[in-house]
Amino acid sequence: MTPVWWWWSAGCLLGPTAPEGAEATYDAVWADMDRHYGLFEVKPDVDWDALGQDCRALLPSDDADAEALYAALICLLGPLRDDHVRLLRPGADGGLWSAGRLEELERTDFTEAVSASWMSELHDQDPTLRWGWVDPERVGGHAIGYLHVRTLDVAHAVDAVDAAMAAMAGADGLIVDLRANGGGFHSVLEPIAAHFTDHDLVYSRIRRREGEGYGEWLTYDLEAGEQPTLAPVALVTHAFTVSGAENLTLAMRELDQVVHVGSATAGAFSSATWRDAPNGWLYAVSVEDVRDADGESHESVGLIPDVQAESTLEETRAGIDRAMEAAAASLLERVAD
Repeated sequence: MTPVWWWWSAGCLLGPTAPEGAEATYDAVWADMDRHYGLFEVKPDVDWDALGQDCRALLPSDDADAEALYAALICLLGPLRDDHVRLLRPGADGGLWSAGRLEELERTDFTEAVSASWMSELHDQDPTLRWGWVDPERVGGHAIGYLHVRTLDVAHAVDAVDAAMAAMAGADGLIVDLRANGGGFHSVLEPIAAHFTDHDLVYSRIRRREGEGYGEWLTYDLEAGEQPTLAPVALVTHAFTVSGAENLTLAMRELDQVVHVGSATAGAFSSATWRDAPNGWLYAVSVEDVRDADGESHESVGLIPDVQAESTLEETRAGIDRAMEAAAASLLERVAD
């Protein structure tokens, strides 16, 4: 799976339009999305033909007017509400524009410092994760492990999680925190999720857009872990749990001992591929239709937790983490005395 980097921000993207012209660029992007965007079927409110005509009216009469072309493309792509659909003008100031809702959000409900205040022991030497033990006074004297997986985009994360899980063997329960995880690869998320299952299971079904239709549905399987941890788990997410981290959430939600807490994930599951527009700009297309094991799409909506809990900005500044509180409460209801 192609990682998504949601923190790239849009700005004033200035630069000359190449000689191919605004109309050629706009029409090429529209046609490519028409044939390869994987999510039109689950977004019935998007009338792609009508949108193409309406936004085309914004095209400039002067091909040198790069800002007008940029506005027309944002008009076209914005209604898809897809964090994997992106537009980039190389060499221009400002970075990357995304069609998803994360462009409009600020991360106000989570900081690593606040969650760290819950720990009696915390290991934070690895860029891919943090792990440790929750202060027993906060969890009724129980031994509750904490695993914050920061990223799934490097293979080393698997080894790091293996070591952390070995160190927390015998825990009464675990908090698995996927907040601020921008995604990564199936080859990384699957062995991580396998730590929590003693049986094989299907966690996702994916098909790829191929021109006028789609390829066959492919099932994504989770294999049983060699020494699985079956203690109660509280899985924590929020809006900045994106892409591969959402696929990991799909897998974890299939497990009986897992309760999902926090707030909804981003709702951006598909892999994306970068394309070259005729004028030298770049754009990204979501090419897959990703469903859960039951065939339901959560695109643009996200995965809604079993227990919803989210701190306000004021609470976060005051050191309050509502999602951690909900995770602890969930575990206390399920761990054996």
